[in-house]
Amino acid sequence: MLLSVLAADVKILSDHKDREITNITSSSQKTVPGGVFVCISGALFNGAEFVPEALSRGASVIVTEKDIGIKEQLIVELYSK
Repeated sequence: MLLSVLAADVKILSDHKDREITNITSSSQKTVPGGVFVCISGALFNGAEFVPEALSRGASVIVTEKDIGIKEQLIVELYSK
């Protein structure tokens, strides 16, 4: 599926190139070539710490809520209700 279809209802704050996506995960260990790695900040870990591993496993897009200084990032606005 194309990134533009997956992110159709998401407010994107960064430039991005549309591409075919193979999977979506928040686990760097489950990232596959062409996949999306979603950085989630939790009580114990910050997903941004695992970006290098996700990229080494072939992630083509890194979803994050703030700029982490990489070209593969897709910065999104998070909504809290």
